[in-house]
Formats: sequence, C-alpha cells, structure tokens
Amino acid sequence: MLLVARTLADLGEHDVIGSLHVAEALQYRQPCQSWRCG
Repeated sequence: MLLVARTLADLGEHDVIGSLHVAEALQYRQPCQSWRCG
C-alpha cells in the first residue's frame, strides 16, 4: 500500500480523476470488501 500511496502522491493532488481510476482498479483486483458487493 505504501507504493500505491507514493504513486498517488507523485501524480499530484490535481490529478484527482486519475487517482480515482487507480483506486477503483486496485479495488476491483482485491477481494470484495466494499458496499458495492453488498
């Protein structure tokens, strides 16, 4: 997770959309733990 946080930090806070896409991609790869799987 440190690598992910570091990557998002490198992208910059101005690239919010890019960060959201990365977060969603990672979430889909991980086991279901969100309300979307409800």
